[in-house]
Amino acid sequence: MVLLRPAPGRRQSVAAPDSRSHARPGGQRLRSVDTVCSGGFRLAALCAGLVVIETLVLLRLHAGSALALAPQVAAPAPWGVFHDERWLLVNAGSWPAVIAGAVVVVAMRGALTAVMVKWAWPHSDGGAPSWRQALIRGCSSTAVAAVLLSPCASLLVAFELAPISDLWLAAIPTALGIALFVHHAPVCCWWLRHPRVRSVGWIVVSYVELTVAGGLLVVVPRAWTPVVALAAGLADAWAWRGVIRALARPARLRWVPISPVGLAGVVAATVTLVTAASAPSSMASLPPHPPSTRAHGAAALARTAQHAPAKTKPVLVVSGYGVRWTGRAPSLGQGFTTHEFSYRGIDAKGRPLPYTSAATQQPLPVLLDMFRSQVNALARTAGGHIDIVGESEGSLLATIYLLTTPNPPVDHVVLLSPLVRPAGASYPPPGKDGAGIAAAWELRGIASATNSLTPMHVSADSPFISSLGAHGNALRHVFGCPVPGVQQFAILPMADTVGIPSDALSVVPHETVVALHGTLLVNPVVRYDIAQYLDGSIISSTTHDNGLAVLASAGAAAWRAPPRELRASPPASAACRESTAALKAWLG
Repeated sequence: MVLLRPAPGRRQSVAAPDSRSHARPGGQRLRSVDTVCSGGFRLAALCAGLVVIETLVLLRLHAGSALALAPQVAAPAPWGVFHDERWLLVNAGSWPAVIAGAVVVVAMRGALTAVMVKWAWPHSDGGAPSWRQALIRGCSSTAVAAVLLSPCASLLVAFELAPISDLWLAAIPTALGIALFVHHAPVCCWWLRHPRVRSVGWIVVSYVELTVAGGLLVVVPRAWTPVVALAAGLADAWAWRGVIRALARPARLRWVPISPVGLAGVVAATVTLVTAASAPSSMASLPPHPPSTRAHGAAALARTAQHAPAKTKPVLVVSGYGVRWTGRAPSLGQGFTTHEFSYRGIDAKGRPLPYTSAATQQPLPVLLDMFRSQVNALARTAGGHIDIVGESEGSLLATIYLLTTPNPPVDHVVLLSPLVRPAGASYPPPGKDGAGIAAAWELRGIASATNSLTPMHVSADSPFISSLGAHGNALRHVFGCPVPGVQQFAILPMADTVGIPSDALSVVPHETVVALHGTLLVNPVVRYDIAQYLDGSIISSTTHDNGLAVLASAGAAAWRAPPRELRASPPASAACRESTAALKAWLG
């Protein structure tokens, strides 16, 4: 039994007292300083330097909301490759450029990951990988993460083109789920060894830190931007040390394929949620009703009775992209006669024709001609001006009509789920080269899979989407442009605030409600608010913003794709003049 307990060798027993007896005063302090400089200090300096450099470069380019991505350049894996991939997918314009960019991303991000792992590894624990092992694992884990996160990055490119929050809500939770199951790949075999609970917690902390830092970079005064970037870089180094320290500890359970099972669960959950969101219950034909009296009190009902409309007002309702209509117009209650805009057109008697979702995918010039014809027909029948309520694509169509029509016969326009800043990115049609070419083909594959697995029918190359990409200069800043004699009011679903820049929230008087994109017309409470605005119970200059809307707008900036054109947003008046001139040149 004594042999099973080895005693210290002669060299150890003699050398230890000798080294202690000859130790110089302050030697322990020098070793501590050397330990800090060799690991934590260099890690913090590298992370902070990378974030500050990218921030200053983006400031020089007047990048605007793209500043929010800068803290991710030094973030723990796999956030770094997610950062690189979005820049690549937005800007790569040919397949050679895509391939070369992918090789550069894997090589450089893999090498940077290896350096981060080595410098973050705790000196008190053994088992540190060699530089060769760290480099191999860094490059291989970067390649795996790039493949898994690529669909999410492509969805964000589509979101930049058409800011429909469903795209963002599908991409970001999926990316977070992937990160939770593959973040340990730079240290161990992710497909056979499970992540640690503590390292999962650090990835969540890192996600929150990157969200906050990105939001601050967008909203703080420019003089404070370098300070925020420096703090974000130090926070990245702190997160790296936390993740690597958690992964460096010996694992009790080593060979369990939890990560592949978890990734399959993330995909299944995403498909289930997309399916549920694609088929909301329709209550548009039911009368609107006021909110709960517990929230608004009896005063709201008394105000409603006081401001009841004296006569019936015609209202043209314009539904959104992908909607089908069977012939029943939404109800706004007493005092209003609603007429549905038909994406198929009207019959000989001026009645709107029922349409399917395919009719909403026509080019914008074609839709504008039909819209102008139906507005004029309804105004002639009514013998005066009308009101318009447009949702999503319908709100964009109504805005374009107002900006390109002299003296439109319209008094009020209510914009529901408006596309506030569309066409920030683009991608080419099949067979053509252009920025976003890799994202385009990936989006076509996602659309095919979605159409086969869910009731939705989407197309990455519909004429409407192509119009957005080809004429972004005419459409990007049309939201909120004033039209003489027409009052505008917007109702924004909370989900859509992830795609609305903070400087665009105050362009039009609006209110924010808790809802998903494209679900406001079927909400009887929202239709009650529409009626209140149209009959004068809600003052047109009133803005009711949920505080969460401002936070969501700033925080989501870190998880969007960078815009194709990096430039400062022009003043609102100049942007409206440019957009109106471009619209008239395009649409005649």
